[in-house]
Amino acid sequence: MVPGFDTCSPNPCATAACCFPPDCSVTTRWECEANGGEYFANQSTCDPDPCIAACCTPPHCTLTTRWGCEAIAGEYLENIPDCDLNLCLVTVNACCIDSTCEVLTNSECELRGGEFFLGVESCDPDVCTMPSDRNLNNGAFIVHAPSGIQWTSTEDWCARYDADLGIQDPAEQRVRIDPPPDESRMLYVLTAWDKAKDWSGVQFGLGAYDPGRILISDWGLCGEQALETTTAGWPGPNEGTMLASPVPWSGNCRAVYWFAAYAYGSDKLPLGVHPNMGTAGYLNCDPSPAYFSAQCLGELGVYQPGRSCYPGPPVQYACCFEGAECLVLTIAECLYYGGNPQEHIFACDPEPCTETHVCCVSDDCYVYTAIQCENLQQFRECGCPWGRVHRHPSSGSDLCRG
Repeated sequence: MVPGFDTCSPNPCATAACCFPPDCSVTTRWECEANGGEYFANQSTCDPDPCIAACCTPPHCTLTTRWGCEAIAGEYLENIPDCDLNLCLVTVNACCIDSTCEVLTNSECELRGGEFFLGVESCDPDVCTMPSDRNLNNGAFIVHAPSGIQWTSTEDWCARYDADLGIQDPAEQRVRIDPPPDESRMLYVLTAWDKAKDWSGVQFGLGAYDPGRILISDWGLCGEQALETTTAGWPGPNEGTMLASPVPWSGNCRAVYWFAAYAYGSDKLPLGVHPNMGTAGYLNCDPSPAYFSAQCLGELGVYQPGRSCYPGPPVQYACCFEGAECLVLTIAECLYYGGNPQEHIFACDPEPCTETHVCCVSDDCYVYTAIQCENLQQFRECGCPWGRVHRHPSSGSDLCRG
């Protein structure tokens, strides 16, 4: 007697793969369904395992059961048996294909030869037919430190930038300072595109840095009649600000913010996403302003190299996450998902998040992962100077003998 079945079609006595917590077993349909399982009539064995599929907790992908996916609040992608690269980057944005706007994922847009608008979540307004001065796609936030300029309380620092400290081309940006400890340095946050634009608002943040090594003593916004809303700890690490003005900003490589900072040790001051919004970007000047995410965020180096930033189509780099997971993402995507972008490393093979490489710090040579080396100073594949012997701090082994 088979409870719950009054017909032999489909046959409740036939055996096939059945998924119920915690795994797969071969059983009859009625036993499977009676225990709350999922019956796979067309699969007579558990090899390959029909219960294991991709599970997305963006941007991460794991192979697990439906129940394992539910336990980590993921999205179970039934019938997708592997975790292809960037499978779980599910964010959809506007994509222009031959002047026609569609809402697609980045990979779908790229496969169809389109231009992807990170942060533009709809086709209303239509970014594909928008006048070029209002199309703010592929912009960058640059951090720029004019050489040797110290802060004083009597200077209008926005007017000073426009008068004699401004740059006309992103190639002129300076992203490193090496000041004496008792001298401040002026830093500017610039907006940059491939040509002059008009915009009515910006939002950005500061990433993780050590306030004991970089002391921001004074700061201010640039923009006629601009108003500012900040997070509580601004301008501290992982804080953010939003600016809006009824009088649009106009031009290119324009300063929207300034900082005065003292340096007390080697560190980096990265621009980042606004912590409450998850992006950094701009509002254009439409009556109902459209928002555009910046595709590149600069970084100031203090007694070490910084990161230059240029407008243009997004460049994808290796992005490392906790647990040594690596994905290839733009810097903005990597920061949005909480990763560590590996500038100048364009692939996850060889694995930059776990494999060790030669790392040169000044004249010293170590063997570190890309992340460890980046945290120290500079990642190099080429090795250290010949003719000198340096020792790994933990193993004491000779590494760079010529």
